[in-house]
Amino acid sequence: MALAKSKETFLRESYRTVMAYLPTSFPNFVNYLVVMLPIMIEGLADDSEEVMKVSLRNVKICIRQYGKKASELLCQPILAMMFDKDARVRMSSSILMYQLVKEMENDIIKI
Repeated sequence: MALAKSKETFLRESYRTVMAYLPTSFPNFVNYLVVMLPIMIEGLADDSEEVMKVSLRNVKICIRQYGKKASELLCQPILAMMFDKDARVRMSSSILMYQLVKEMENDIIKI
């Protein structure tokens, strides 16, 4: 049973790791952000610490890549997860919202 659980965790972590390369590989990924971001954020509620870390990294990559030009698309799902029942998801979403605000702030300071 423990072996099957580790395979499940490995698979969840693996496909989320592949998601980390999508925002930087495809120039029109912003069009799919509405669909992909909730899937990435959903990993924050996973029982496995590794899956949570990969999911957090994925959303951070999206924030760095699209924080300036698609901040509204990023803000809505992150804000919704800030009120999740799981405390880990709320904490991770707060970190992500802070990063999004900092990304937007850096853009304003440059002006």
